[in-house]
Amino acid sequence: MATDADMIQMEELFSAAGLPWVELTPEQQFAAYATQQFRPADRRTRSAFWGLEDPLMQQYYLQQPLMTTPGQEYGSFADYMSQVGATGYQAPTSATLGERARRASAMAGLTPGQFFQYMDPQEDYAGPAISEDVLRQIGELTPAQQLMYRQTYGTGTSAAQNQLALATLLARQRTGLGAGASDGIYGGQYGRAIESAMGELSGQLLARDPEANFLDWYLQRTTGVGPGGLTGG
Repeated sequence: MATDADMIQMEELFSAAGLPWVELTPEQQFAAYATQQFRPADRRTRSAFWGLEDPLMQQYYLQQPLMTTPGQEYGSFADYMSQVGATGYQAPTSATLGERARRASAMAGLTPGQFFQYMDPQEDYAGPAISEDVLRQIGELTPAQQLMYRQTYGTGTSAAQNQLALATLLARQRTGLGAGASDGIYGGQYGRAIESAMGELSGQLLARDPEANFLDWYLQRTTGVGPGGLTGG
C-alpha cells in the first residue's frame, strides 16, 4: 500500500513530467460533462448516456496520457468526447484495449520500491527486482502513461473501482463480428449480467485479500498474462 511518503514522491514525479496533480473521481468527471451536454428534461438521452459511464471512462483513462498538444495539459474527459464525435474517429479495438489494460495493470502491480526504481534507477537499490516478464508487459510507455496508469489503477483513491470497471469493459467486448465490422460491447440484459458477475467476483476476491488487484486477477485468468505471473487457471 502506498504511504504518505510514496504519494509525495508521486506528486513530485507528476510535477517533473508536467502533469497536473488533480484527481477527480470518475463520477465527478462524467457528471460534469453530462450536466453540460444534456438538458434536465432530456431524460431518455441522459439515461442512455449514463448507462455508458464505465466503458467511456475506462477508454478515456487508457487514452488520456496520449492526448496532448504542445503547450497544453493532457486532455479532459470533455476533450476525449470531442474526439469520439469527430469525423474519422476510430474507436480502439478489443486488442488495443487489452494491450493497454495489461500495461496499466503491470504498472499498477509494482511495489512502491519497484516503481520508484523503475522511474529513477538507483545503484544502491536493495529491494525486489522487477521480473523480465513484467518489464515486457509494461513495454514502451510514455512518462505520462507510466504515471497516469499507475495512479488510475494502482495508488489513486478510485484504483479498485477502476480495476473492476476496466476488467468489466474487457469482459463485455464483442469480437469477430465479421469483415469490416468494428468491435463493440455487449449491452442490454447480457451486458448487465456480465457486470453483475464481475462485481460478484471482485467482491469475493477483495473479501479474501483487500489488497488484491482485480484487473491483474482477471487478466491472469482470461489471457494467461498478468503481473501476478500466473498462466491461467
